[in-house]
Parts: sequence; structure tokens; C-alpha cells
Amino acid sequence: MKKNEQLFFLIKSLTKSEKRYFKLLTTINGENNNYLKLFDAIEAQEKYDEAWIKKKFEKERFTNQLTTAKNYLRNLLLKSLRMYHSDISNDAKAKASLLNAEILYQKGLYALSRFEAQKAQKISDEYDILSVKYEALTWQKRIIQAEDPRQIEKLKEIGENLLQVSSQINEYAHVWKSNISGEALEGSFQEINESDPLPLVMMQRLLNFQMNLYQENSRGAILELEKIVEKYDEFTHRKMEEAETYMVILNNLIAFYVFEKRHPDALLLISRAKQFINGLKTIGAPAFKTLLRTYNIELEIYREQKDFEMGEKLIDEINRSIEYYSLPVPISYKLSFWFQFAYLFFIGRKYSESLKWINILLGYRSTELREDLITYAHWLNLMVHFELKNYFVLRYFVDSTKRYLSKRRNINSYEKLLLNLFIRIARSPETELRTIFRGCYKKLMEEKNVIPSDVIDYVDFYRWMEGKMK
Repeated sequence: MKKNEQLFFLIKSLTKSEKRYFKLLTTINGENNNYLKLFDAIEAQEKYDEAWIKKKFEKERFTNQLTTAKNYLRNLLLKSLRMYHSDISNDAKAKASLLNAEILYQKGLYALSRFEAQKAQKISDEYDILSVKYEALTWQKRIIQAEDPRQIEKLKEIGENLLQVSSQINEYAHVWKSNISGEALEGSFQEINESDPLPLVMMQRLLNFQMNLYQENSRGAILELEKIVEKYDEFTHRKMEEAETYMVILNNLIAFYVFEKRHPDALLLISRAKQFINGLKTIGAPAFKTLLRTYNIELEIYREQKDFEMGEKLIDEINRSIEYYSLPVPISYKLSFWFQFAYLFFIGRKYSESLKWINILLGYRSTELREDLITYAHWLNLMVHFELKNYFVLRYFVDSTKRYLSKRRNINSYEKLLLNLFIRIARSPETELRTIFRGCYKKLMEEKNVIPSDVIDYVDFYRWMEGKMK
């Protein structure tokens, strides 16, 4: 995203209700109509074109300082979003009370200011929001010092509370740093004190999870994740407040179940994850991204189980969800979805539908392409064209696949055998195909030519060829 495109992407991210609220607010506040004109012009664009904007408004004075006008419009939008989403989370509600406390403090309305600060503290106590709690206590200290600094005992009590909260914040930060840096992985496991603030307990368990991974103790890692999920289920309000974190934990646990071939447990947890997301009042881009990962794992299960019927139902569900939420889908997920859609339709012998998704994937141009998926898509493309009996174009696509592979690295021995297979089957009569497949299969079973397991996980050449040898 270029700097001059930031306002464009902000406008494009707005929901219908957010746009309506913004226009209503700017109209009520009597804002200059030019900003609404600029908003409408940018909203109408599919791709940001600043030259077009300047030409459209060449007679308007604000185009002489378009950058300033765009910054002002951005600030208006952010102000509108703050007001529209003032109760988006308990953290936001508490911070709104702190802002109220500051405004009232500056007016000398100390009793009202204290009420707002205490209101923020109550929210932070209930939901373990340590940073807000520290700020709420700080405001109560300032109010007492301004109103009646002789309340020494009260100030001492607040001071003790500040020290305690500060210590908890420092400990949380230390555990968090150890978690992301890996510096404590060779140390001892964290001792969990369930009476500690919930964020600290969760972070300690995550560190224990990382240490179990480091020690290759998958069972211990799974147990830690299961305990975190249980803790979230115990504190439902926290689960709703930290939807994306909860979903990340669920997805990690689901991935472990899949790794251990515990597919029924994984699918049960996937169902819970989707029900949780659907039960949220609102879903933002981070939580939506976790849902996409859930879908991706579920697709992998059906692809591995060769369950086309369930896979096809899930493809419809994914496309409906993407359309319903109207939130951006990261490129990495688009690529993965397109490949998995193509492979599931291939399994289901709906080759034309499979080819549609292969073409979308191979035709996509981006600097963020996953070379592994593009490689698998090239192979799948050859298999689909063979199934469709497109023998003439198959020869062309063999050359295309060979060029793609050779530009990136040396072609492996198994890849050479597969390329030769597709060349031969494109030129041979159908009566000879079974013999050709058997010959290639036999060579691929030799140790020097064995296809790596991580490749077979994506494209099961062996299973496909076995079907052609019968």
C-alpha cells in the first residue's frame, strides 16, 4: 500500500452502516461539502487514481492542497469510526471513561472526574486490563492531589496498587518477550498461579506450550493448549473480548489434532470455532483471518481423506462467508483456497471446475506468490488436461511446466520422470497408456526417484497413477 493510497483503502474498508454514520455526522457538524464530494469520488474508484481525482475537481480550490484535504478527510473518518465503535470492546469503553476523566479534570469537576476514573478501573478489574487499571489509578491519584492532597492514607493505598499492577505488567512483558524470542526455551517450565491476572496465566501457558514444542513433546503442547481453551471457556467474557486470540489457540489445537490424525476431534473443534465466530456481534479483519485459517485446515482434512462430498459443501460455505463478511482475504489464503478447491474438484472428478480454479491460481500475478502451490498447480493442470483428454494442449503445458521448474532450480529426478510421463501419454494411443503408467510408477518407486512425502501431501501422484494402472 502506497502512502497516497491509504485513504482509498480506509474508505474501501467501511461497511454500509459506517459510511451512513459518517455522512450523517459530517452533515450534522456542518462540514465543508467538498470533503463529502472527495469521499464519494474516492469511494467510486475500483483502483486509486489521484490524477483522475485532480482532473475531476480541477475547478475546486482544495485540489491545490489535495494532500491536506485527504489528511483532513482521513481524520474525519477516524473520528467518525471512534464514535461509531465507542463500545467495540471493554478496553474501548474503559478508555472512553478515562478520556472523560481527563476532560472533567481539566474543568475542575473532580467528583465527576473521579467517578469516570473509578468506572474505568471497575471495567479493568473485571476484565483484567492491566494497562487501563494502571492509568485509572494514576488519574485517581492526580484527582486527589488536585482536590485534597492531605488524603495521605488514600494516596498510599493507590501507590501500593500502582506498584502491584506495575509488577504484574512487567512480569507479563517478561513472559511475553521470552515467548516470542525463544530465549527461555531451554529453561524451566513456568509455574502457574491460577490466582494471577488472566493475561499473565495465559501467557505463561503459551510459554510452556512453546517449551514443549522445543522439546518435541507434542502431547505436552496439546495439554497446554487444551488448558488455555478451558480457561477461555471458563471466562466467556474474556473469550468474546479476545476473539482472534481465542481462535488462534483453537486453530493451533486443531492443527495438532490433524497432525496426530485425530480428525474427529479436529472436526468437532472446527465446528465449535465456526459457531463461536458466527455468535460474535461484529467480526473484524483479525478475527476473520482466523476463520479463514479454520476453513483452510478443514479443507486439508477433506483433501487428505479424499472426501469430495464434504469438501464441495465446504467450498460453498467458504465462498458464502467471504461474500457475507466483505472483509479482505489475505493473498496467502486466496492461493491456498484456490489450490485446495482445484484439488478437491479433481478428486470429485469435476475436472472442468478444477481447471477453473487452476487457471485462476496460475493466472494470478503478485510478488507474494507461494512457489510451492504454483508448482503443485502446474502438475495438477497436467493431470486435469489428461483427464479431459486435451492431449494436444497437454504437450504445450508440459513445456510450460518444464520452463517454470527450470527457471527456479534444478529439476529433480522424479520430476523428470513425471514430465516424460505426460509427454508420452499425450502422444500415445489409449491402448498403451496402462503400460506407460506402470513403467513410470515402477521407476518412481526406486529409492533415487521417490517423490517426497511433503509433495504427495499436496498432489498424490501415486494414488492417481494406481488408478490408471488398473
